[in-house]
Amino acid sequence: MARYRITTLVDITRTQPHRSETDKLKLSQQSNFNTLLQTIGLRSNVTWANDPKKHTGALPYNIGGKASHWIWEFDVERDDVFLEGSDPVALLIKDMQGVPIIAELEDSVELRPAVFQSAGAHPNTCLSNIYHLNLYGMCIKYLFKAYMIEFYKFRNKTIRQIRIWAWLAAVLPMSALAATFFIWTFGTETMIRNAMIIGETTMFTIAVIWWWWAIFVIRRLVDYWTLTDSNITQVLDEIKEIKEIANDINIDVTDK
Repeated sequence: MARYRITTLVDITRTQPHRSETDKLKLSQQSNFNTLLQTIGLRSNVTWANDPKKHTGALPYNIGGKASHWIWEFDVERDDVFLEGSDPVALLIKDMQGVPIIAELEDSVELRPAVFQSAGAHPNTCLSNIYHLNLYGMCIKYLFKAYMIEFYKFRNKTIRQIRIWAWLAAVLPMSALAATFFIWTFGTETMIRNAMIIGETTMFTIAVIWWWWAIFVIRRLVDYWTLTDSNITQVLDEIKEIKEIANDINIDVTDK
């Protein structure tokens, strides 16, 4: 499924009037929307989540000026349904060019002739494909999710290890102290010497192991922090690139 965005100076408000409706404004607005829908539907079935929304003020896509305009996003089944050459909306631009509309509704710009003008030097309708931008955003989302899964695995594993070390730190010294006291009281000199050697060796080994474990955990945490900082910087840079790509796409569409 691919998503597209249309920005137009034509009033394409979806009013959904009842059969008994007599308001010419609502009937004409719905007629324009139906015309747009039928034009797009020549090549594919159309679905959408939100109806066209009216905006006022500065026009997007580097058209320039200020005027009432309508923005609508819709989905079609195939990614390349309007593709011609390298332009993902070329066929839709051709299909919409010159299609009659009803003017002088809530539009604030004189539309002469009263048609969708999607090509030429002075278009009143601009089209763009936003599927790839959405897909890129999804990729970032899933990559970040995968990164967080790995981080939480490391976090949970480290917490378990910390609990083990905490248990050993509480149990081993008391056990060693009790064993030393028992051997000192009831054991022989040889047993005491052997116990001291074994105890000291064990404690030293555990201390070394704990030290290297702590260093490893700290290094991993620093790596995660560094990677997070790097990823955030990369995402910010790529968002800037996405904006530039979107602007280039819109400029290309406007120029046609």
